Amino acid sequence: MTAALAAVRRSPIAAELSPEAWGDGPASEPFLGLLPAEQSRLLAEGLDALPIEEARAVRAHLAGFNHEDVASLYGWTEAIARHRIYRGLDKLRAKLRGGARP
Repeated sequence: MTAALAAVRRSPIAAELSPEAWGDGPASEPFLGLLPAEQSRLLAEGLDALPIEEARAVRAHLAGFNHEDVASLYGWTEAIARHRIYRGLDKLRAKLRGGARP
């Protein structure tokens, strides 16, 4: 899990989950002041809370696969893969915003 998260952090895709991508305000900084282990735990919990198909799509996307690759990997159409990725990312952001508040 640590190696996967390190790869995600180095990836330009990590910017999609960064606080800068969420706008202004205290709710936009869910990882502020958290240790890397806590960040990893929150990310894992957020992914586990997603519906299974969205979780699969988001994990693949965070690993560096684009929507075409995800569609091919799981036998989905590109539209379905794109939908599951973006819907999953939205739900993950919402979960992380709510789950990291003191």
